[in-house]
Order: sequence, then C-alpha cells, then structure tokens
Amino acid sequence: MSGKSKDVSYVCTLSDELVRVAKKELNEIPEKRAEDINTLRKRILKHPGLNICTDDAYLLKFLRASAFDQDAAYTLILKYFEMKADEKNKQLFTDLRSAAVKHVVERGVVGLLPHRDKQGRSVVVFRPGKWDTSQFGLADMFKTIFMLLIKLAEDEETQIRGCVVLYDMDAMGFGHLTHISPFYAKRSAMLFQDCVPVRFKYIHVVNEPAVFDYLFALGRPFMSQESIDKVLIHGHKLEELAEYFDLDYLPTEYGGKAPPLSNQELKRAILDRDKDFDAEAKNGLVNAKSESSMDGITGTYRKLEI
Repeated sequence: MSGKSKDVSYVCTLSDELVRVAKKELNEIPEKRAEDINTLRKRILKHPGLNICTDDAYLLKFLRASAFDQDAAYTLILKYFEMKADEKNKQLFTDLRSAAVKHVVERGVVGLLPHRDKQGRSVVVFRPGKWDTSQFGLADMFKTIFMLLIKLAEDEETQIRGCVVLYDMDAMGFGHLTHISPFYAKRSAMLFQDCVPVRFKYIHVVNEPAVFDYLFALGRPFMSQESIDKVLIHGHKLEELAEYFDLDYLPTEYGGKAPPLSNQELKRAILDRDKDFDAEAKNGLVNAKSESSMDGITGTYRKLEI
C-alpha cells in the first residue's frame, strides 16, 4: 500500500518481555509509538521522489532498526531505496522471485536456523564453500540473501532482538575468491551495515581457511569500525559457539545436538513468496541519486587482528 492510500494502523501483539526489551534497547515507548510512526510518515510524504508503503508496520521496522532516531530512520529509508534504484545495482534487485534463487537455496549456500540464538536473535547461515562458481554467480547469492533479509525484517521479534550470521567458510578456496570483486564487497557491506532495516549483532566466522585473510582485506575498506568489531573469528574451535547458541538447537556440523541444517526454514521464508516480493518491488525512489551519494557513509576503520 502506498502513501497515497489509507494507511494500515499497527496493532501491537508483542509479549511483555519484547515490549521491555524494545523500550530498553530501541527507545520504543508504546505510548509514543503511533506518534513516532506518523512523524516519519509525514517526512516521507514530503519527499517527492519517494513512492513507498507508509503503513505503520512498514515504517516501524525502519524506526526499530534505527533505535527510534527519526533522522537515522529517514536516512536508512533513503539509503535502502537509493541502493535499489542505483542503475549500477540493477542486476542485484531485478527478478526477485523464487525461480531466480531456488538453485542457490537448494545448493545450501544460504540458510536459516530453525531456532534463535541464546539472545533470541535470528540466525542466518552463509556457506560460500558450497558455491559452485560454474553454475551461478555472486548476483544470485546476493539476491537470495537480500530476499531473506526482507522477510526477516518483517518479523517483530527479529526487529527487536536483531540477527546474527554464522559464516561457515568450510571448503572455500582461491577458486571462489577469483569471482569476488570490490563491487560485490562494497554492496555486501552496504547490505549488512547501512541499507536494510535489520539489526546485525555479530558475524560468527568458523572454519576459515587461509583465503579468509584475502577476502577480509577485500571487504574491510567498506566496513565501519562498528561492523569490524562485530566479527567474531572462531576458527575450528566450534566449542566457542556454545557461549552464543543453545547446543540442543545447533546443528551437529557446528558442534550442536540438532540434526544437520536442512534449509527447510529458508525455503519457507522465501520460496513461493513471489506475491510478497512483487509487492515490495512496487516501492521505490524516483530520480535516485547516483552511487556517489552513498559514498562516505561508513565510519573510521581499523585493522582486524586475525
């Protein structure tokens, strides 16, 4: 539903615990929630180029991702739609449908754990070692991750508690690295730290090979200090994951007691959801600025000690 139509009001169904967490961590005041949403809506409607949904729930996810900072939420919306509208990124944000990513899902490169971590955060799994570079490119993987993040951003518990990434580099080698360019390194950094309404808490890196040093050197220039600090490198010490994940729900390949990752959760999340993605595709930014408008959006950098 666009801002020109009657907007749908938000009906809170949060548990008392989530209301408490949202208030403490996100500055979300239930008594002021409607006013905060309406303030953001008025600002969006004044932007002649923004043609997006202005329903309460749609705007609320941007407010929560920005800890209810009005300027930050508005900026996040602009960055999100500038990223999608940039002509250089066209191949990444067109044809966001089941048929375009089904092969990536079935290969198991991207996954979603059926249970959250100990802090209630959604757990995205990325396994680039399963990527067959002769069968599909980085654009397909980017699309898959983006579609998953769109769906995760709709979940209220994830909006409040956040998300973590389990980055399993097992079987990744130099053959994969030759297919990764600064273009994709920059877009990936934008996706995870600047342009989607999902709060990333940590990236748990496991089973990293020697190629990890080169890969991180490629992406580090586009990462903020805050993002670098969120990268936790575990190597093959999978027992360290017990501090963050309940072993009863962690797949056996990561030292847990649960069955191996089947990818059923990811299939449920994004496959056969074309109607949802078609609706999201109708939101957009007219006459978007060039990519240069997003340069300089990250903070200071430092070298990650590996």
